[in-house]
Amino acid sequence: MIAPATADPRPLAEKILHAVAHASHGHEELSASIGIAVFPEDGRTIELLLRTADERLLSAKRRLHGTSQRRAA
Repeated sequence: MIAPATADPRPLAEKILHAVAHASHGHEELSASIGIAVFPEDGRTIELLLRTADERLLSAKRRLHGTSQRRAA
């Protein structure tokens, strides 16, 4: 997701994680992992931003593997 003019992307990421977790309505539990990259702090090109977000996504998945915790990276 690209969220232009978002001062702090963490609240948006938390809303997404919450929505995914509650989308199943009592069936199998759903979860998600999110990797965040912010322009220009994390990169000035789309390639660098995507790479940074992907690395953070993978890191979040590794942290959460085998647990029921949900956090934004």
